[in-house]
Amino acid sequence: MIGFESPENEWSGPISFEFKHFSDHNNVVRYRHELTDGAFSLYLLRSLLDVADDRAVPRLINVTMAASPWPPRRIGFMSDSHSLEVQTSMAEVEFLDQRGNTKRYIGVLPDGEFRPYLPDSIFGSLTNPRRISFVFDWIH
Repeated sequence: MIGFESPENEWSGPISFEFKHFSDHNNVVRYRHELTDGAFSLYLLRSLLDVADDRAVPRLINVTMAASPWPPRRIGFMSDSHSLEVQTSMAEVEFLDQRGNTKRYIGVLPDGEFRPYLPDSIFGSLTNPRRISFVFDWIH
């Protein structure tokens, strides 16, 4: 597949982490996972959690990340970008920039943006992918 192949040195995942509820904010809930080289925080929009109030916020979530299986562009002469996939328990994000020792990604949801900062240690010596899919499993 010309133009859709990933470089051999690109991270593809999947990798899963169990995140614990850390704090509540207006439109987001902060979850945290301890890595060997520091904490990995993930701020999830309440719409991704599909909860009405703080009492229903999951206390534990399992998050699986992998390079997106969808190509970033459609095939054809006037090809355009594929839209990022977003569902209740899944979100696809696109690489935005490097911030210190993290890679910042962005996904646009109907009620805001999902901007995860992924620690460089997740990718090791491999190149980070352009798009990553997140799948959320609520453990409670």
